[in-house]
Amino acid sequence: MFDPLVYRVTISTVHLSKIKLVPWRFLLPPFSHSKTRVSRTFTVITETYIDLYRKYLALRLAHVNHQRLFIKYTSNKCTIQPVGINIFGKMPTDIARFLKLPNSELYTGHCFRRTSACLLADSGANLYTIKRHRGWKSSSVAVGYLENSLENKKKIACHILPNNCPSSNNSELEHIR
Repeated sequence: MFDPLVYRVTISTVHLSKIKLVPWRFLLPPFSHSKTRVSRTFTVITETYIDLYRKYLALRLAHVNHQRLFIKYTSNKCTIQPVGINIFGKMPTDIARFLKLPNSELYTGHCFRRTSACLLADSGANLYTIKRHRGWKSSSVAVGYLENSLENKKKIACHILPNNCPSSNNSELEHIR
């Protein structure tokens, strides 16, 4: 639901009153990144995620005395306690531990941000789109994500050996040639 490039302090302070539901999407308020001073507004357009948001709201207790979006969920029910910055900060470690990955303590919030750039590059996004998504002014980091993109490596391999590529890859490459 939330873009991984948003920092944990930003996610932990999202207020319900700032989220706008409109017929085909919901909008999150502009987030201002303290390092880059770039303000971003996020839009969720997939009905599946909008339905999850509505179900989450239905679980909230009526007597919650604050407007923070994320509240603790334990023992199959919501509490009134807001989810804090430290819970968001340790989520990557908890996920890595659940997946039984080695050195799970090394997984940080930066892993989420890096993953979002990798997924975008693998989807075929261009340099401008990746830079805009991350709020980067310089192209150097974005180029690294594009160069290391698995999808990009597949396309290069298909350019070198087009007869060894699945037919779907060949048709994908027609617009590039």
